[in-house]
Amino acid sequence: MMPFGDKKDRHEVIGEGKIGLDGIMDFMTNPRLSHLPFFLETPLEDEGHKREIKMIKDILESK
Repeated sequence: MMPFGDKKDRHEVIGEGKIGLDGIMDFMTNPRLSHLPFFLETPLEDEGHKREIKMIKDILESK
């Protein structure tokens, strides 16, 4: 992970980066952003992406 302000774009598995899972979910459930689409860029390929999408959907459905 690169330090803030390093002007490098690094992707991390959802919940394992500097923001953390709680931070991602706070961002995704912020009412001020509810009209916006979200794009999550993570380093995993097909199966990893499916797993991460399911995890996010499960969390959102449980709220």
